[in-house]
Amino acid sequence: MPQLTFRQRAEDDLRDIFLYIAEGAPSRTLPFIASIKSVCEKYASFPHLGRSRPELHPKIRSFPFANYVIFYVSLNDGIEVVRVLNGAMDIEDLM
Repeated sequence: MPQLTFRQRAEDDLRDIFLYIAEGAPSRTLPFIASIKSVCEKYASFPHLGRSRPELHPKIRSFPFANYVIFYVSLNDGIEVVRVLNGAMDIEDLM
C-alpha cells in the first residue's frame, strides 16, 4: 500500500480549512477533509501524476482539488503532502 504522510504545515492547513468551513457549513467539514485525504491517497498510488512545480522547488508537485491546490513531494512508496492552499492565495509567497 502506498505511503501517505502530511507535514505539520499541511496538517495546519487542513485544520484551518476545517475551521473556515465550520463557520458557514459545519456539516460539510468532515466530508470535505475526508475528500481531500481520499484524493491524496489516490495520488500516493501515482506520485508523478501531479504537475511539476520547479518554480517553487525542484521536487514539489501539485494537483487541484476544489478551490485548493495540494502540494507534495514524491516518496519511494507514496507522497508527502507539504501544503494545502487556497488557489486564490499568493502561493509562491507561502511556499
